Amino acid sequence: MTGHVRRLKLGIRHLVLFVLCLMYFLAYVDRVNISVAGPMMRREFGLTPIELGFIFSSFAYPYAAMQIVGGWAADRFGPRLVLAALSLLWATATLLTGVSWSVGSLVAFRLLVGIGEGGAFPAATRAFTWWLPVRERGFAQGVTHSFAPRWSSCAATCPGDRGTIRLA
Repeated sequence: MTGHVRRLKLGIRHLVLFVLCLMYFLAYVDRVNISVAGPMMRREFGLTPIELGFIFSSFAYPYAAMQIVGGWAADRFGPRLVLAALSLLWATATLLTGVSWSVGSLVAFRLLVGIGEGGAFPAATRAFTWWLPVRERGFAQGVTHSFAPRWSSCAATCPGDRGTIRLA
């Protein structure tokens, strides 16, 4: 040992990784929080199981389609712009879900959450190619993909009258 203390050098790539981990966590909570609120929503809105299922599934179709569109948009316009726009869209739609007044508004807002979240993940992958060296990209993907479910499962157990809804 040379006696020198090696200092931890944090760069922009670490900030990018941290922000994307936070994004994955919030997206995962946003994605699953409606299932926690489902029983309360059924009572409050008088929903049938079919209506509730339609509301739940309205997220999935745009989410799947936006995987392709989000990747294309990140390649074309850059991940920073695409992630900012999609994150703003899904955050706004998540907030609006909380003030929904009908089945139609719930479906519309969940469609928007699916659009925002679906495109964000391929854009995040593109961000890794811009801001992380090749040797760190696999690790970064692993960290972000394990971050979301692990920490949001902890959030689901937080005390509160509405569980994860309170966090989203």
